[in-house]
Amino acid sequence: LFPYTTETCSDDLLKEAVQAARALHLPIRSHFAQYAYEAKKLLSERGMSPVERLANLGVLGSDLTLTHAIFLRGHPEVGGGDIETDLKLLADSGTHVAHCPVVFSRRGELLRSFQRYLEAGINIALGTDTAPPDMIGEMRMASTLSKVADNNPESGSAAAVFNAATLGGAKALGRD
Repeated sequence: LFPYTTETCSDDLLKEAVQAARALHLPIRSHFAQYAYEAKKLLSERGMSPVERLANLGVLGSDLTLTHAIFLRGHPEVGGGDIETDLKLLADSGTHVAHCPVVFSRRGELLRSFQRYLEAGINIALGTDTAPPDMIGEMRMASTLSKVADNNPESGSAAAVFNAATLGGAKALGRD
């Protein structure tokens, strides 16, 4: 099931969509934390990050793939503390992240960082969210932007990015 964007879904709609998907043994996917204003609004109005919102609703889990997940707590445009809190919630729940770097690089945004999410224990699936779809271009951009974000030429290795584009996507779909 695909509640399109979590920031436009009510708490009740998200809970009901997840309950229905789990009853039918279907994966769940949603665009998530793709805008700074989404995270800032939740932090100011509810005192929680988008990840904490989903955790409180019981939505996080190994059947959920969050597309983007860029603007987490601690992101330079969001603030609100340390990103490690959100990364731990995602990793501990087995929630997957679908990283689509090209579409955000066009807006001057990037995941902070691909390597950091991996090291936190989050499964990353690499995807495309633009036309024309170009997985090789997405792989190149994921690796390059990870190096930029971390100021480390070893961040976002070719092997890690290749695994995200293949095995990470399979795992997010519940396949071996």
